[in-house]
Amino acid sequence: GRRRQRGRGNDDTAKRGVWIAPLDKSAAPRRVFKGETDRAFFDPAGNIYFAANEGKARYLHRLRAPDYIADERLSDNAVFYVFSISPDGAWVVALTVQPPNPGSQQMALSTRGLPPRLLCSFCSGGGGPARLYAPSISWTRDGRLLLASGQYVSTSALSGPQVTVAIPL
Repeated sequence: GRRRQRGRGNDDTAKRGVWIAPLDKSAAPRRVFKGETDRAFFDPAGNIYFAANEGKARYLHRLRAPDYIADERLSDNAVFYVFSISPDGAWVVALTVQPPNPGSQQMALSTRGLPPRLLCSFCSGGGGPARLYAPSISWTRDGRLLLASGQYVSTSALSGPQVTVAIPL
């Protein structure tokens, strides 16, 4: 059936992690990941993707449906923030560092073992007031267009233009 997930960062360790529950409320929520995280996304197969803390860094992880027992790290590069997942579940967009490039970049990280793809090397992560608007990178529901929000395209501390660019895939 359809499920809902919730990623939580919390000072109470009993409430941290990733929780899932059926949308029809036929069962109580259950925690499938006990670590520190703040966002999680489902792919069409029901797998869950999220950034998990490991020491002083965060990495992209997957919990495989239907039992959500196997926790897999999908990238060896630190992930600062997970923005979205493609409708087919093949790509996760995250703010990360990909050597040898200095600083953070928006990357598409493959969930199927393909090399990461640089989406923007000068886009901000969307922190602060600009975050109230559109996500930086997202997809249309049918997966035919990649949407890039212009408000995060800036080489200074100011927000970029208030436009969204639709890129056919």
